[in-house]
Amino acid sequence: MRKALAGGRAASWALAFAGATMTPFGASAQAKCAIEQNSFSVANGQTNRASARTDGAACEWIYWGGATNIYESIRFVAHPAHGRLSRYTPAGFRYHPKPTYHGKDSFTVKVCGRTQGVPGCSTIIYDVTVE
Repeated sequence: MRKALAGGRAASWALAFAGATMTPFGASAQAKCAIEQNSFSVANGQTNRASARTDGAACEWIYWGGATNIYESIRFVAHPAHGRLSRYTPAGFRYHPKPTYHGKDSFTVKVCGRTQGVPGCSTIIYDVTVE
């Protein structure tokens, strides 16, 4: 399932990690960023993939904890070849594609914290298509 968001500013996404779905936040009507939902738990140490599609707009991700999940750190493991990452909160970051780039890009983020009190880290590989 994809959720699209039109936004005159960068599209924002929150990762709710009790079952880790990605939910869009506020927008207006000029640029788009869409993301495919995924789920994971930091306690199991798995590697996960998430997909996003943008028309050139920056995409924002925010990691939100829930009753059973606490996120303690987010680290950029591999940077995108055709864009850049910037952190704008301790639990949020943006992907900015290069202005004239169209095609595939990817980057990797490591998220650490606790799930039901059990510490661990998971790796998320983001595959982005810039249209």
